[in-house]
Amino acid sequence: MLGIFDSGVGGLTLWREIKKRHPKESLLYFADTAHMPYGEKSPSEILALTKLGVQTLLDHGATHILIGCHTIAVHLSQEFINSFSCPFYDIASATLLLASSYQKIAVIGTKATIASNFYQEHLKDRLIAAIACPELAPMIEEGDIHLSVIKRSLAPLPKETRAILYGCTHFPFIDPYIASLTEVKDRLNPALSLAKILPMVATCKEDIFLTSGDPEKFYSLASSLLGTKLSFPLSVKSLYY
Repeated sequence: MLGIFDSGVGGLTLWREIKKRHPKESLLYFADTAHMPYGEKSPSEILALTKLGVQTLLDHGATHILIGCHTIAVHLSQEFINSFSCPFYDIASATLLLASSYQKIAVIGTKATIASNFYQEHLKDRLIAAIACPELAPMIEEGDIHLSVIKRSLAPLPKETRAILYGCTHFPFIDPYIASLTEVKDRLNPALSLAKILPMVATCKEDIFLTSGDPEKFYSLASSLLGTKLSFPLSVKSLYY
């Protein structure tokens, strides 16, 4: 079973793209909402929580791990991945594949993602801006979208930007708002890229959702963002490190 790990609802944009391509594929999704936002945490905190999160997915039947959070993905090391005996797929690698044909890219992400310098180092001269937008993911998690917050977050966007790279899986949920505030037509969603390269396990079971936070809040927000009713999430004991 494919297991998706994310700090909150952001990875549901990956869940959505996988279901579009493979509607019968069974997915296990764990949102560590008790510790959201990850973008404000240190690399050591991020990795400690991720280790516990991945183990939670494995304990619930995951055979393949999908990291649907850029903040986590940009901090992964091969040593960390090798500590688990299962295939790993991460959104950051898919992002690099997606961005390979674009120039004058501006990446927007959480504070921790931008501070990691991952995209600056890999995209090099194709990147003209790396913008931390710490208010956006928490805003989406609250389910209360404010155009003024999005506008303020996009203010540093250079005029010569030709493509906006969503360096946070939360951001495709507010794509219509971003589109209304900028003339940049190419807005890149790495979830599409990752969904294309994933192996299908075809377990043919009902999707399972887990959350370390409030199940009712996650259910309500996720169903609203996706426009469809999901199975009610199971509550897992909050992770501590």
